[in-house]
Amino acid sequence: MPKTHKHKFLREQYRRMLASDHHIDPRWRDSFDAFLTDIDHLAPNTGSRRIIGRRNPKLGFVPGNVEWHWESTTLPTSREARGR
Repeated sequence: MPKTHKHKFLREQYRRMLASDHHIDPRWRDSFDAFLTDIDHLAPNTGSRRIIGRRNPKLGFVPGNVEWHWESTTLPTSREARGR
């Protein structure tokens, strides 16, 4: 995926992460650039139907605990999406 598309995809995932009710690394919460620096090399080559997820749900969104899930197999990540 071209770099501009990849960064657009990552910005969308960043917004998704911020909208969740999970713990987020303070550096990431405060700065998209910090998130991008840490995650860019880990992002999939194609963004279609993939979303950011956590390897260990107890740790939240922190460096080393992020992976890419297929959207159709992932539960909603925010209170709003779960209908709370």
